[in-house]
Amino acid sequence: MFLNIQKDESFDSFLSRNNLFLGRCSDEASAFVKAKNTVGNKWVYSVVEEFSGLLGGRDLSVIEMILQNHTLRPAHETFVDCRFKFSRGFAQGDENISSYIRSQGIGICILCAEDDMDSKGFTYWRRSHQTDANVCPLHNVRINRNCHACGKAFSLNGLYSQFLWEGCDCGASPMAGECCLNEDWHSLQVARFYCAVLNQSKCFDAQEALSKVVCRLESVELDSLGVGLFNSLDGIAHYKDSSKWWINIDYYRNMAACGSFVSTNDIVRLAAVAYRECDEFVSECTSVTSFSRESPRDRLLLGA
Repeated sequence: MFLNIQKDESFDSFLSRNNLFLGRCSDEASAFVKAKNTVGNKWVYSVVEEFSGLLGGRDLSVIEMILQNHTLRPAHETFVDCRFKFSRGFAQGDENISSYIRSQGIGICILCAEDDMDSKGFTYWRRSHQTDANVCPLHNVRINRNCHACGKAFSLNGLYSQFLWEGCDCGASPMAGECCLNEDWHSLQVARFYCAVLNQSKCFDAQEALSKVVCRLESVELDSLGVGLFNSLDGIAHYKDSSKWWINIDYYRNMAACGSFVSTNDIVRLAAVAYRECDEFVSECTSVTSFSRESPRDRLLLGA
C-alpha cells in the first residue's frame, strides 16, 4: 500500500502524507516503513533513490521523473553557469540535495488547499509554492509560510511534517489562515515565470540568458508595465517606488559584460519584467544555446 503522488506535489509533501497514513501502521513489513528506516532524516540523493523503488523502480527514468516533476531541481538547473563544477556525484549517497526540496519554509496557498479538499477530499503542498516567488500563480494570493495564530514557520521535523493535516503545534489549522490578495503585477509575473521554469526539461547558459534579457530591456518600451530604467553602477539592482518598478540596467549590463555569476532568481525576476510570456523568453534562449539534462554534466550530477 502506497499513496499516489499528485500533480505538482512537492516530494516532501508526498513523503509526509505517506508517513502520516502509513508510517503508523502496525505491519513492520510495510514497504514504506522499511524505506523510511533506511533513508534516515536527511535530504540526500539516497532518499529519492530509495523511494523511487516504491514508485516504479530505481532506474534513472523514475528518479528523473521525481527530480523533474516533484522537486525544485528545474528551478536550480534551467539557467546554469557552465563554468560551475560539481566536486562529487550523488552516487556516493551522501550529497545534500536540500535546495532541491525547497528554498525556504514550506509555503501553501489556502485557496489551492480548499480546491483540493473539494475535488479530492485531501490536500497537499505544491512544488510551485516552494520557489522564491511569494504569490500563487493560479489564485494571485500571497503564499502562507507561517501559522496565522502563533507565527511559527511551516517546516519539517526531519523529513516529515503533519502540520497541514493535523494543525500547528498551537492547535490552529493552516486552512483557517487569511488569504491576502496580491496587488503587485511583478510578483504575479515572477510566480508564473517560475511555474514555466519548473516545466522546463532543458538547460540554458545563464550568461547567454542574462544577455538576452539585457538586450530586451534596452530595446522595448516598458512604460505600459510601469517600468523605468536608470543608469548607475551603484545601488541596488531594482526597486519599487510609487507603484513603478525601476531597473538598474547598468547593473545587469555590467554583470553580463564581466561574466559575473548570476542566479536563476536574478534571471527569472528580470525576465518577468522584460517579457510578457516566459515561453517567449525560453524560445529566445533556445535559439542561442540549450542542452539536455542527460548531458555529461548531468550524468556527473546524478552519479550515472
